Amino acid sequence: MQDYLPRYLQFSWKDYLLSFRYPCLKSKVIERHTKAIQKLCEKEGFTEALSRLSSADLWDLLKMNSGYSTDVDNLYALWTKIEPLAHLSTKQLLHLYQEEIKPLEKGYRHIIDEMKDPQKDLILLPPILKLSQTEMLHQVNENLERLSQLTEHLFAGLMFRCLIYKFIKGPRNIDDVAGAFSWKINELNLLEEPLGTHFPHLATLDDDRRTAIYDIFNSVIPEWVQKSWSHFHGLMNVEKMALDAIISPIPDRHYPELRSKIEIIKEEENCDAFCKKFKNDKHLSSIEKVLFYVKDRFNHWFMLPKRVNDFHHYLWVFGHLTWMLVFYGLYQYLLALVSPFIIVQFALNLITNLLFYTVALIPFYLFVWEGIKQFCIYWKEQQITEALILIKETQQFISHKLSKTPRDIAHFDVKERLENAEKYFEQIAEMDEQVSDMNFMENFFSGSHIKKQIAAIQERLCAQRKQISKMLSMLARHIAFRIGDEIEQYEVDITRQQLVHLLEPIQIQNLRNFVKAHSNDDSYSLHLFDMNTDVIHRWLLKSSDLYIQGNEAHQDDMNKPWGSGIPQVGVLQTWRKLLASFIIDPKKRQVAFDLNDLLIGARQMTNRELREKVAIFNEEENMAIILGKIQDYIFKTLQSRPPQFASLLSTSQKKMISEWFKVNEGAIKEANAIMSTILSSGKVNDRTVLLSDYRDEQLSQYYALLDGADYYAWTQEQLGEMVKRTNLARIFFEEYHGQTSRAYQMIRFIPPGNRQKTALFVAKKRLSWFLNHLSTIDLSAPFNKEDIVIFKNNEVRRECFRFDVEIVNSPQFQQPKSPLMIKFLQACVKQNLDFSRELLERYEQSEEMGSKRILHQHRSEKAKRPFFSCHMEPSERKQTQPTRVAIYG
Repeated sequence: MQDYLPRYLQFSWKDYLLSFRYPCLKSKVIERHTKAIQKLCEKEGFTEALSRLSSADLWDLLKMNSGYSTDVDNLYALWTKIEPLAHLSTKQLLHLYQEEIKPLEKGYRHIIDEMKDPQKDLILLPPILKLSQTEMLHQVNENLERLSQLTEHLFAGLMFRCLIYKFIKGPRNIDDVAGAFSWKINELNLLEEPLGTHFPHLATLDDDRRTAIYDIFNSVIPEWVQKSWSHFHGLMNVEKMALDAIISPIPDRHYPELRSKIEIIKEEENCDAFCKKFKNDKHLSSIEKVLFYVKDRFNHWFMLPKRVNDFHHYLWVFGHLTWMLVFYGLYQYLLALVSPFIIVQFALNLITNLLFYTVALIPFYLFVWEGIKQFCIYWKEQQITEALILIKETQQFISHKLSKTPRDIAHFDVKERLENAEKYFEQIAEMDEQVSDMNFMENFFSGSHIKKQIAAIQERLCAQRKQISKMLSMLARHIAFRIGDEIEQYEVDITRQQLVHLLEPIQIQNLRNFVKAHSNDDSYSLHLFDMNTDVIHRWLLKSSDLYIQGNEAHQDDMNKPWGSGIPQVGVLQTWRKLLASFIIDPKKRQVAFDLNDLLIGARQMTNRELREKVAIFNEEENMAIILGKIQDYIFKTLQSRPPQFASLLSTSQKKMISEWFKVNEGAIKEANAIMSTILSSGKVNDRTVLLSDYRDEQLSQYYALLDGADYYAWTQEQLGEMVKRTNLARIFFEEYHGQTSRAYQMIRFIPPGNRQKTALFVAKKRLSWFLNHLSTIDLSAPFNKEDIVIFKNNEVRRECFRFDVEIVNSPQFQQPKSPLMIKFLQACVKQNLDFSRELLERYEQSEEMGSKRILHQHRSEKAKRPFFSCHMEPSERKQTQPTRVAIYG
């Protein structure tokens, strides 16, 4: 692994001198990125599973056991390609490439460009530093080669992680290399002891990272993909090289980007022009300007292209010797000019010294001045160079991270986005402070040119800081809107009972914290987020879709004001998952669960309890809305509920029931008298005679009238008083446990829409009662005619009731042999309920006491399970119908 990592640049004393000419050599940015890459690539994070996969003994054993097959060779070739970075997740690999490798590579390119810059390549560079420059370029090029090899392994790792979902036929966000290879090796069945796959698995490959990887592969490395596809071909059922396999599992839900491509390109061009202006706008000393002028003149006059390099090499010596000779000649000329006029020797010596130190040594003074100036502004120029690098990196972050719309809100890494933004905020603030902090010497020697550069950089950094804040605010606004679309999609999945994936509560809290931190001053985004995540109102607004309209054929004749809807229990139970995810407050979440159970019909509460629970949710004006929705839903589904629910209705709804009761009071009294007479009859024949006088429609109408009377009684409930119920048939079925066979006769009271389910209920309860009372019943003939009729009833059979299967699955059949059970089964044969005697023979011939005996058990082919348990993908979800459940009546 060390062969692929960049090394720190080694400096000799000549290199330190060279760094004064090229401040980029001592850039702290390069040192920081090099250190980060070395730290990330350390294999200290190797788990036990990765360490075993890295063992050469394991691969030798696999090759030997497979007879050196091509499958193992391809698998090993793929492993060697991704093994150096196998301990890193997709998140870490992308960070390594985008935040460390790419900036470091740009830094090295900048060093090469600076050293090969014509303006710096020939000016003021002694020959002794030429060799040092060549050695430094060699180190930089060697590190670039190392980065290239490291990038190749990194791309192989990213490619493999993107295709793991094909590799193991699992969820698209799994990127666990160790688990995937272990699963694939176990699939080959070459080891006596399979590799362990039951450990926490990485799942950091969200849709945004998939898109980022696709963009990288699509624009940067098409040749690499073509060259390295052979490692993946045949292992992942990929017939041809297709980068679309990376993004194919992403759901097709398009959202506009926060900024258009034209705006992004324009901003990047503007940033490049700004940095290029600094590069071309170099401040040259007087000597440098004259030497460039001489160089251009010499090249033009003498046309010496073959000697240009030699000229560049010796220009430093030639330039300074020329200046020395020119000013020494000027000194001699001035001395010869004034000597004839000076007679006194002392004055002549004085004039000679004065001219020598003021004219002849002017080049030396200028050289010393430029050296001191260069030394004093060296660190400031280096800071300016680092500031330009930071400006480019910040613009890349804004263009390729902040301007992108999150594709996967459920797995959107808010923490990473905030950490990156905070990192750039800190770097901008630190760089702004550094470039503006100038000591006396830097302030004295810098001059107006460098001060203008510093002012321009500070202005640019300030603009980028504001731009980052603006993009974070736009992202917060987008998330606030987007979360509503996500919940609407969940609502569709709930209606189809296909909800297998949800936002985790911690993710919702993270998103809200992000929106809260970066919303505008008016907090519109936060308000919008709270509105869209208010699933309480969404849940209740959808109440009209949470029940199925029942059979109302008999309702129109009586003009009943309440509804006969049947709650969609399956849908409401699925809504419970949504409530659990989006309600953060534990107290409010429990109240929502209680109210959801109330809508299902699994929980009852008093009117006071209902109002207290609703009051927990929000302020008083919203309390009326929530309470009204719950009461409206109960009123629409009241026909399928116990009469106690009528006490929860609103005043207007109770008034409607009261008015209906007054209109039908006479019919209710008649129905009560008839039902009381029938139920009070103790003999079967008498009940049969009484029931034969009425049609099923009449009995159902009596049942509905008495239900209405019970609803009215509960609407008039007074605190502390016992409510007297009149629908004796409903009470009978509520208290029925299979103790009597007259329930079959009572089914005629049930409305037609629920009669079939009630018959199934009676058959199961009756058979269960027989099995639980084998010691008390007459086993010679336990069943009467009514029992035999209901067990053979076609309506019951249509509800998937099987007499033999119910007995086989009962606890009594699965217990050790019992004489009572044998006699019971013999009675079943005698009374033609076990035609083939299969139940009796199976029970008598059983050798394993206490083992399960299940009839008609079909063996199904077990699908190979992946190395993890997880939710299904949307494409794998089965279309199912909403569950219909009705309470009798």
